[in-house]
Amino acid sequence: MLQATNCDQHPELNVEVWDAFIRTCKIESLSPHLALIFVSILPLLGLCSRQVNDIFKYLIVENEENTKNFIPDLFFVNNDKIDHEVLIVIKRYTKAMEKYNLKQKIKTFLKYLTHEATEVKIQALRQLKKYLEQNREELDIMILNYNGIDSVIVELVDILTTGCREKDDQLKLACGQLIGELGAIEPSHLPKRCSHDDHSFSFYIHEDSFIIGCLTELIKGLQSEYNPQ
Repeated sequence: MLQATNCDQHPELNVEVWDAFIRTCKIESLSPHLALIFVSILPLLGLCSRQVNDIFKYLIVENEENTKNFIPDLFFVNNDKIDHEVLIVIKRYTKAMEKYNLKQKIKTFLKYLTHEATEVKIQALRQLKKYLEQNREELDIMILNYNGIDSVIVELVDILTTGCREKDDQLKLACGQLIGELGAIEPSHLPKRCSHDDHSFSFYIHEDSFIIGCLTELIKGLQSEYNPQ
């Protein structure tokens, strides 16, 4: 639903739909989706600045008490067209991360790298790239540690290699650039994993498992398309 209303045509109508949707939903239900809402509406900021800022103020300023646990998810919001009052509140919640060491920052951003919104993933990858550039010595220690590569780096590499197989070109590029920042990691230094595939193959089309599998693949295909008809 949140992504379905995101379109480039008729921006004024689009903003009105967003505004009506947001104000009729319980704010507690919307809070976990703050990042998705922002990345979906931000492209409309240039054409409908006042209306978009009204939505942002409603979510961040007027309902700060209800959304405060998820405001840190808006680390990527720094557009100078956004209402100053909104930016101040966001900055207050995101500045705490500046005190984190590199490992803490990576652990925090891992959840954004698997976010449902592609744009949030891309923004997280770009921000994480800056952190790696700024903390090269700490990164080297995490990779070249006497006791082996830090588990956080291992998890990061797994996510990045998966991201390189996505369809979105910008996402693949951002993953590749972050892998470049990590440098050459000897595969033998990564922990060995065994894959246990419990998936069973359906031989008959009338079996429930065959139907479920077909529907699952169809849904995946529709979700991966930019403009499903």
